Amino acid sequence: MLLGLSPIAGYGQGRVEIVTVPALWVTPSTETPLIIRLSTSEPMPSQAMLLVRGLPPATTLSEGRPFGPGVWVVPLNLVSQLRLRAPAENSRSDLSLALVLLDGKLLAESKLTLFIAPPAGGRQDTVPMAAPPIKQMTAEERENANKLMERGHESLNAGNVSVAQKFYERAAERGLAEAAMALGGTYDERELARLKLKVEPNPALARQWYEKARDLGSRDAEARLWRLP
Repeated sequence: MLLGLSPIAGYGQGRVEIVTVPALWVTPSTETPLIIRLSTSEPMPSQAMLLVRGLPPATTLSEGRPFGPGVWVVPLNLVSQLRLRAPAENSRSDLSLALVLLDGKLLAESKLTLFIAPPAGGRQDTVPMAAPPIKQMTAEERENANKLMERGHESLNAGNVSVAQKFYERAAERGLAEAAMALGGTYDERELARLKLKVEPNPALARQWYEKARDLGSRDAEARLWRLP
């Protein structure tokens, strides 16, 4: 009963972890490494396997076998060799990665967003790589950054976009991904229209700050980057 997952006692306290990139871009009709690493401080159960769910139609993996529509089962010894074969159609999918036992008990889980689309600007040289390690903020750092972001929201609601940008930038530079996303939105034509702000968009700066948000761990940044001109 692999699809009926339930946590296993003794795991889920940081001893077993699935490490992957927040988002993966794949050009249609190509094959790309699916970057997944298993981090554990104790021996891995011999009957454990990786369960990948949410694959778009006609997408396959180089190792393991299918286990129903959009689902793939991969033995642990083959995870490091895993490659994703993309179909010809463009799509965006949220993949679920689960480390499970044969009886369906869950050891660890993670998610990544899969984009199947031509590279931005027609480039054919973009191969997704592992995201750089994200520096963890202390509780005090996060609290201070959140206060800056709140002041940014207050300024934006008052129509003071340039002031809001300064607060967002200060919070983003302290490591707050949400602030980088908010700052990118103040340059993004779609977000400016949604917020009903009459400000000249700047796609280059929007891209810069969305990329910063992605590097800080935002799972929503790739979608914003995808729709930029």
